[in-house]
Amino acid sequence: MKKIIFTILLLTYNFASAQITRRAEIILIKSSENQLVSENISIKKIRHNPFISLSIVLEAPNIRHEIDSVLIRKNDDSWTKLEPDHRVENNNIFISQIDLKNQNKKVSIRVFTQNKTLNILRKEWVVFAPLDTKYLLKKVKKKAQATTENIENEDCNCKKPSIISREEWCPAGNCPPNPSPSATEVKFLIVHHTDTPNDDTDWAARVRQIWSYHVNSNGWADIGYNFLIDQTGKIYDGRADDTQGAHFSGFNRETSGMSLLGNFENIKPPITVIESLEKLVAWKACQKNIDILGKSFHSSSGQTLNHLSGHRDSGIPTLCPGEQMYKLLPEIRLSISNKIQSCQVAKQADLVIENIATDPENLSAGQAFDLIVKIKNNGKLDADSVKSGLRINNKLIYTKKEPKLAYGQSFIFTYKNIKIDTSGIMNFCVELIPDSSETNFSDNNLCKTLNIFGQNGPEDLYLSNSQIVAGDIISPESKIEIKTQVNHQGKSGTGKTTLDIYLSKDCKYDDSDLLIASMQNVEYTESKFAVNQSFTIPMDMQIGQYQILAIVDKNKKTLETNEANNMVCMNLKIALPLGIERELEIMAFPNPGTGTIKLSGLKNQIVEVFLYNQEGKILDKPIFNEKNEIHFPEKYKGEYYLKIIDSKQNVFSKKILIE
Repeated sequence: MKKIIFTILLLTYNFASAQITRRAEIILIKSSENQLVSENISIKKIRHNPFISLSIVLEAPNIRHEIDSVLIRKNDDSWTKLEPDHRVENNNIFISQIDLKNQNKKVSIRVFTQNKTLNILRKEWVVFAPLDTKYLLKKVKKKAQATTENIENEDCNCKKPSIISREEWCPAGNCPPNPSPSATEVKFLIVHHTDTPNDDTDWAARVRQIWSYHVNSNGWADIGYNFLIDQTGKIYDGRADDTQGAHFSGFNRETSGMSLLGNFENIKPPITVIESLEKLVAWKACQKNIDILGKSFHSSSGQTLNHLSGHRDSGIPTLCPGEQMYKLLPEIRLSISNKIQSCQVAKQADLVIENIATDPENLSAGQAFDLIVKIKNNGKLDADSVKSGLRINNKLIYTKKEPKLAYGQSFIFTYKNIKIDTSGIMNFCVELIPDSSETNFSDNNLCKTLNIFGQNGPEDLYLSNSQIVAGDIISPESKIEIKTQVNHQGKSGTGKTTLDIYLSKDCKYDDSDLLIASMQNVEYTESKFAVNQSFTIPMDMQIGQYQILAIVDKNKKTLETNEANNMVCMNLKIALPLGIERELEIMAFPNPGTGTIKLSGLKNQIVEVFLYNQEGKILDKPIFNEKNEIHFPEKYKGEYYLKIIDSKQNVFSKKILIE
C-alpha cells in the first residue's frame, strides 16, 4: 500500500505556534463486495498539546442511507463503530469525530455498504491539535477572564452570569466568529452535551477543538452552540447571543443552544455544571419573558417543545444531552422557575432625575436664569415625598421639597433667578434625598456642566464639508484623503484650537480609536480653514465597516455654545480587493494546493473563474471542469483570490494558497 502524505495547513496569526489543522485524503481500497478499507494514516505527537481530534468526512449522494456502518481502528486495537454527527442535517455527508491521546498513532477505517457502485466524492481526514491554553496565553501574554456584558428585561433582575469571551478561550485569535450571523428571536432553550471526554483538564482547548470540528469538518460558519459550560462551571461564549446556531438537527430558528462539555449518558453532570446552567437559563428566560415551565409549538422542528428542552426532543434520533442529564430536566425547570421568581424586581419607588436644562439656554455672567429639573418615579410604588438639593461647584446653594410622586409619573420643578457673577465652566448637580420606600439610590444624582460666558459672548467651533476621497474599493494598504473644514463663529476673531482625526469602529470616540493625525495649537484669524490629510489603511486591518472621526477642540479649551457639532463621522468601508461582499459560502480543498483545487458548497454550475492577486489585479482565467475542479498554471505560487460566477450569476470569492 502507498504511504499517506498529509497536506498541512498551519494557521499562523499573531505568532508562530497557533493551533494546528491537518487535512489528508482518505485512500479507500475495495477489499470485498461490500467492504472498503483505508490505508493507514500516521499521526505524530505534537508539543504543548493536550489531545488530538480526528474527524472523518465522507460525502456522496444519500451516503447515510447507502452505507451500513463505518469502523475505525487505532494502531492494532480492535475495530470500533463510528456514529454520525446528528447535528449535521445533510444526508449526503457522513461526519464523525473521535479524540486521540497526544501520541504517535496509525489509524484506519472500514466502510461497509451494499451499494457495489458507491462513488464517494469526498474522503477526508481532518486532524486538529488545539495546543495548551496556558502555552497560548503565555505566547500572547494574556490572562483569561470572564465578562458580563448585559442587556436585561426591565421587569426582571436576573443577572447575566460571568462568561469567558471568545478572545479568552481562543487567545491566538484564529477562531473567528460567523462574519454574517442571522438574528433569531429566542423562544426555546436547548440543552446539549458535547459527547467528549469527562476527564479533560484544558477546557478552553476543548472549546477550540469543537470550533474547529464545526468549521473545518462540518463546514459551518462558526461553532454551533451559543454557549458552552465546562465541568468546573465556567461558561464560554459561543455564537453571538440571539443569533441562529447550528445545534438542533437543522431546526435552529427561535432557539439558543447551551452545551455541557463532556458525556452524560452514564454519569450525572457535576453540581457546578447544573448551577451554572440554571444561572444561564434563568438570565436568558427572564430577559426574553420565556415561561420556563411552559411549552409551545416550534414551527422549525414541527414539535411541541418544552421551553427548556434537550437535543433529543428535536425528533431526530440522538442520545444528546445524555440520559443522566436528560432525566434532570424536569427538576432543573422547577429550580430555574424559583430563581426567576426570586430575582424579579421588588415593588419599590425609584426616583430618577431625567434632565436638567436652563432658561435661557446661553448664559452670561451676571445674568439671572432658571434651572429646570425633570424627575420621574421609575419604580413600582409611590414616593411619599421628593426632597432635592442644588450644588454649584460642589457647594450646596438651594434645597426644595415637593409632594408625593406616584409611580410611573413625572413632574418638573424650577430653581428660579439663579445668578452667577463670574464667567467660566460651572458644574451644577441636583441630588435627591432618598424616599423611605426607595432602595435604588444610584440614579438619585445628575450633574450638568454649564458654560457661563464673559464679555466676548458665546463662541462656536464646528466642522463642515467633510469627506473621504478614495477609489471605488478601499482595501488594506489603500491610500485615502480626508478633507474637512473648521468653522468659527463669535465675537472673538482669533484663537487657537486643535483638530484630531481618528479611525474608529463606530461614531463614538473612545481611547481604543486609532489616531491618524493631530494638529495642535492651530491659530485661526479667519472664520474658517480647510484641512487635507492623507492616510494609508494598515495592511493588517480586517475588512468591515469603520468610521473616520474628525474632532475639533477635543479637550474643550474653547468655551462654546454648542459642543455637539465639534465632531463629524464619515463612513469608511474596507473590503476585499475584489470588492465582493457575498458571504464566503464555499470550501476549497486542498488549500494550500499545488496545481488543482476543488470547490464544494456550490449549488449551481461554474460558468466563469478569475484569478486575482492581493492588490485586486486580474491575472488569469483558470481552466475548470464540470466537477468544479480548477487548474492553475505552474507559474502561480503564493496567495491569491478566486472570483467565481455560477450559472445563476451568483458571485463568490475565495482566498487560496498555491504551493
